[in-house]
Amino acid sequence: MNPDHLHLTLAFLGTQAKALIPALAKLVDRLPGQSFTVGIDRYGYFSKPRVAWVGPSETPAPLLALQQTLMQELNDAQVSLKLEGKFKPHVTLARDAQSLDESFAPMIPWRVGKLMLVQSIPVRGGAVYSPIAEKALA
Repeated sequence: MNPDHLHLTLAFLGTQAKALIPALAKLVDRLPGQSFTVGIDRYGYFSKPRVAWVGPSETPAPLLALQQTLMQELNDAQVSLKLEGKFKPHVTLARDAQSLDESFAPMIPWRVGKLMLVQSIPVRGGAVYSPIAEKALA
């Protein structure tokens, strides 16, 4: 992954109608606005999409509250999305990974200072991320 592309996804929206984008951008502004820190302290591997990742061993309360608020806002706006189980916060390190040694990782504080709505455009060898809306957290 390009270091500029490292991010923690709150909700993957998949393909959405272009007409919905302004409403999604406004939704970003309605989300809670306090910054917080996530302790990144474990490695993991999703075998089906072949993704190596890092994330917190425990989801901090502010992150969980933010994600739940977002999901409620998306539900209220009738945005359809594919939900795959419980929210598992992570930062993708590599795609098409063969495997990963899931040993202990030293704790790295990840400061969450802004929220973004980003369009992911698939290209050969990865994706191009195009910001649509963002909100700085206090």
